Amino acid sequence: MSQQPDQQDKDPKDHLGFEKWMGELFLRLISSAVRRPSSPNPPETVFHYTTAEGLYGIVESGQLWATDARYLNDSSEVEYGREVLESVLRRWVQQNSGDRSFGAALLRRLFETCNGPRATERSSIFVVCFCEKPSLLGQWRAYSQTGGYSIGFSCTPSMEQQFSRPAESCEMKFVKVIYERKTQEEILWQLITAILNAANAPEFADQFAQLPPARKESLIDVNSFILHESLERTIAGLKNEAFAEEREWRLIIRENLVFVSMEDPPAENRPKLAYRISRGLLIPYVKLVPSNGPLLSLRSVRSGPTLDRTRAELSVKAFLENHGYKDLKFEGADIPVLL
Repeated sequence: MSQQPDQQDKDPKDHLGFEKWMGELFLRLISSAVRRPSSPNPPETVFHYTTAEGLYGIVESGQLWATDARYLNDSSEVEYGREVLESVLRRWVQQNSGDRSFGAALLRRLFETCNGPRATERSSIFVVCFCEKPSLLGQWRAYSQTGGYSIGFSCTPSMEQQFSRPAESCEMKFVKVIYERKTQEEILWQLITAILNAANAPEFADQFAQLPPARKESLIDVNSFILHESLERTIAGLKNEAFAEEREWRLIIRENLVFVSMEDPPAENRPKLAYRISRGLLIPYVKLVPSNGPLLSLRSVRSGPTLDRTRAELSVKAFLENHGYKDLKFEGADIPVLL
């Protein structure tokens, strides 16, 4: 009987190194397990809050700018999901101290990775934030001190389909943010359980058991990196429940560092960073260009409560029409306060 093509191509005694072969095998095993649960269908319209400068830049450039998550207005946002993951892993490690399986070794190394500096140094998450509500007091407080706007975007077609990927190495996903801590922990617990089961599958664990200690350590290190990268896709959509009123959706753009490390793509196939100035910092971002023509899927614009609606409407409508956006709905804030 002839060998299966997959086994023949990936035989570790042939041209590929043993570590890479095992890494690819493990990646296949967990690729369906380490995934965030599907988000519900988004509303017909979601709203992006921004300053007057932000509105001008979006319309003038015909692009959205996805900000490096470490530089969001609340810099703790990206760290929150990692803290939840660390908490769940700590609980698993404490409850399974006697487990000596390969999967258990991976989860322990993953826990160590969450505590180390590498998790922050290699961050490559970029986000655009939207709300389900067009007029939220908390958002106006953040963006309307000197005038602000909420811009309504259509969710048809899906946000992932509306924009081209910034690079071949990037993944893009539109997700509903999860706020409830119990739900967040349940999702992550299910994922690490799936990881454990995949890692301990006989077709992988039996071969791992035959390796010398040095190679075992090498594979644990490589594959814990793969695990961490996979889980980052999930934790980027978690947020502290104190912000639940925002009912946020996120367009998450993430460079797949597993792809980068295995394929070593040329620079032109990786995202090109741009920078803007805010709060005395240079803020990294990637440009999102519409995939179907020059115009964004704008539906409406609403001015914040600190602006004179009449004057704001006159200038914004003229500006939008000058850039090809006809008959967009314009409204003033329905919050009768000055911020």
